[in-house]
Amino acid sequence: MAAARTAYPAALAHRGAQHVWWTSCTVAAADIGAYFGGKRFGRHSLGALGLGAAAKASPNKTTEGALAGFAAGGLCSAIGARCLGWPGGLPA
Repeated sequence: MAAARTAYPAALAHRGAQHVWWTSCTVAAADIGAYFGGKRFGRHSLGALGLGAAAKASPNKTTEGALAGFAAGGLCSAIGARCLGWPGGLPA
């Protein structure tokens, strides 16, 4: 068990609430980005890519919306990593 504790820097050990908050923000940003990206740029259905389950669950899902959601979530994650001082965030 002690080996698992030393795998993380000490500065990250007591910031659980901040990690949960940024994770929630990332999920929200991805969802909002997918919605607005799909509304604005959506032309190609996910069902056309052979993703039948996505088309059955919600027939209005688009490839462009999925890409916009991925980009928005990635940007929010990078900002969160920078704010939390994680390595690999946005460059200074």
